[in-house]
Amino acid sequence: MKNIFEQPTEGGYAYLNKANELRAEYNLEAKLDENLPIPENTISQMIKLIRKGFSELNNERGNPYENIMVELSGGVDSSVALVLACEAVGPEKTIVVHYKQHESELETESQDRKNTEYLIKTYNIPEKNIIRADITPVLKQYEKLLIDTTKGLSEGQQIPSCDAAVWVRTAYAHMIENNRNAMSIDSGCLTEDLYGAFTTGNHRGHFGLTEKLLKSEVRELAKQLGLPKQIWNRPKVSGEVGSTFKSTWGVDEKHLDVIAIGYLYAEEGSIESLTNYLSENLGHGKAIIKKIVNKIIEQPATRFNTGEPTLKLQSFYEDDLDKPLDLDHCPLSYRYDFQNSQEKWVRELEKTRKEATKRWYKWSE
Repeated sequence: MKNIFEQPTEGGYAYLNKANELRAEYNLEAKLDENLPIPENTISQMIKLIRKGFSELNNERGNPYENIMVELSGGVDSSVALVLACEAVGPEKTIVVHYKQHESELETESQDRKNTEYLIKTYNIPEKNIIRADITPVLKQYEKLLIDTTKGLSEGQQIPSCDAAVWVRTAYAHMIENNRNAMSIDSGCLTEDLYGAFTTGNHRGHFGLTEKLLKSEVRELAKQLGLPKQIWNRPKVSGEVGSTFKSTWGVDEKHLDVIAIGYLYAEEGSIESLTNYLSENLGHGKAIIKKIVNKIIEQPATRFNTGEPTLKLQSFYEDDLDKPLDLDHCPLSYRYDFQNSQEKWVRELEKTRKEATKRWYKWSE
């Protein structure tokens, strides 16, 4: 019998073929051809945010934190978080956690590991601050338990979920935070919140750095930080089953971020009118746009596993698992509200997005 990561999961793998079919409904010219600009002071703002949180947040016992923890996958988001943490508090106070979750290393994991080791060496992370966590034994136990409860399934039938790795990493990270008295950085971004496909660090850290940035903007931030091309140009990959935006939606974030910008700033409110607005402006088929708008507006904040929700996540601002993602009320952090200090930067961010997409959108003044 196939292992848990090779089994179909609640519609996940079946969706991969659908993604290629959906691709025909996109106007492939409606994409970001150039870098999506970010405000000039973004890096200094991020460093300021980390230092503010580090000095003002307390741990569960009410004491100041001594370290900052980054769950480093080797992808662009967590790499950015690591570099900014080192810039803010120094490598000697930066804890790096890298997970191994397959006995036989997948091709994507091999590149992630190489990226991780490059970053550790380049930014002089002390060996005592590096935790290479092999969670495969725990996952094998979960796999055995899951297969034992689904023995009646024939080859190719769906299994309930393959999100065991998420729960194991979360428990492990929480233990490290307590043992090392570390405040953790969330490495999620806005594109992932809108479309799904969360990975290692999403929605688990004490506060978020890049949650107001689209994936294209995170890549631009990575370039400005001097990260090498093999990191900033790497496709977004969901570690459990190797899904990408392209395998989930048929196109990558160069196309999806343009749609996201239209959603964020269009004044059309209903699903139907917003679908029409995005379709007419971008030239995409209405069916795919409606699918995307439905995902963003109607579904709760979910972890997407190759296109299908398999794990509901907490909303940003309260413990309500079924509340839709409300972007108008998302604080910039989870345990501390830095919203007010970021207002000017957010306005600059919105301006650069509109400028970058004005050839597609007729923005109302």
